[in-house]
Parts: sequence; structure tokens; C-alpha cells
Amino acid sequence: MPVMSAHNLIIGRTYVDIGDTMTIRKVAFKDGVKYPDKDETCTLNFTRGTFFTKQEFKVEGEVKVYDEAVFKSKVVY
Repeated sequence: MPVMSAHNLIIGRTYVDIGDTMTIRKVAFKDGVKYPDKDETCTLNFTRGTFFTKQEFKVEGEVKVYDEAVFKSKVVY
């Protein structure tokens, strides 16, 4: 779970800043059996904004899907 913090609660523009990494996983099941090597994952990296940079609300990520043609996971982005 990423770290979230609220800023300027009393004076100024109120905003929530998110930082850290979050992983979303789609678990592969077939006929009630779990196949962990076929799981699909999405890893999101949230960049915390700072007072000196313009990179607020920046998110980068990577998606890994299972490719049935070659029987292994590959990175889509």
C-alpha cells in the first residue's frame, strides 16, 4: 500500500500526496487450482511531489502478463 499524506489542511490548496510502490496481482486459477507462475501483475511507482520540482502526481508502471504462446510471463510496458 502506498504512503499517502495530506498537505495544506488549514491554509492554501489542499492536496493528497502519494508515494511508494503498489503491486496489483491477478491470480491465475483453473478448475480451482492456483497457478502462481501464470499470475499477471502490475507494479505502479508513485513519485512524491516536492516544493522544488514540477513532478507532482507522476506514476510509472510495469505490466507483466502470461503469454500462452511461449508459456512464460512477459513485460508489456
